[in-house]
Amino acid sequence: MKVSIAISNYNYEDFLVECVDSVLEQTYHDLEIIIVDDGSTDGSAGLIEKHYRKNEIVKFITKSNGGQLSAFNEAVKHATGDIICFLDSDDLYKENYIERIVSLYRDNLEIDFIFCEQEVLHLDGSREIQKLYPVSADLGFSVVSTLYSREWLGNTTSCISLRMSLVHEILPIPYEGDWITRADDCLVWGGSLLGARKYYCAEPLVVYRVHDDNNYYGKSFSNYAEYKRNYAINRLFNYFRNRAGISRDIIDIICIEFESRTNRNVALLIRYLKILRYDRGITCKLKKSFRLVRAYLCDSL
Repeated sequence: MKVSIAISNYNYEDFLVECVDSVLEQTYHDLEIIIVDDGSTDGSAGLIEKHYRKNEIVKFITKSNGGQLSAFNEAVKHATGDIICFLDSDDLYKENYIERIVSLYRDNLEIDFIFCEQEVLHLDGSREIQKLYPVSADLGFSVVSTLYSREWLGNTTSCISLRMSLVHEILPIPYEGDWITRADDCLVWGGSLLGARKYYCAEPLVVYRVHDDNNYYGKSFSNYAEYKRNYAINRLFNYFRNRAGISRDIIDIICIEFESRTNRNVALLIRYLKILRYDRGITCKLKKSFRLVRAYLCDSL
């Protein structure tokens, strides 16, 4: 099973070599590294040329600056693996990341999308692991929940991997200007809306580096930025709805979807019950509500 590693880089020369080396030092070796430099103005290109010019598994693509989504779109054009993993050039893989992810895909043939836990490396050198869920789990499907409540079922870019068949359904996305940063949203929401079955790996296999130039971590945003973001999200959702042929009748499978979720808890039950306000007819709502509660109680007993 061949794995493509898509590394997007913009002016991260201080981190880039360490990032690429963390991939080259993996215990799994059937892989290719696709580095997309998004118009860097620092010494990134020179570093890649110096360190990896003779390495046959490293593909280096340069392009004019267009943002993170544009780098994703470009990387997929050159990827030839069965699985694609995304990696920001200021982050690191632990040496067994790819081997572990490949084993999960091999053991779970219905899984299309895996995201793992990360270890946050702070400026002072301290490390922190923030568990999204208590244990590794098959998270099932999330089309209805994503469409109606914008559930974000994933993790940051460097923790995300997808089967190549799924990523070709998601990318390319035309709205590159909307997603200069935070394009991991496109992968997370796109995967859900296109019917991916997702899996959470609770092992912290990625090191997320906090530094002064992070585009998102620790930042605050103006009302104008939030307005633009919500506009972009709305446009993205409409794009995927049309691409997948999803109608509002998708709510009819809400109970089956909930039953596919192995992480059923009170918060998730409440999320799904709230979605039922969009259903038609009091009888339909009551029947589905009863089935959702019954599925939750089956786990609790």
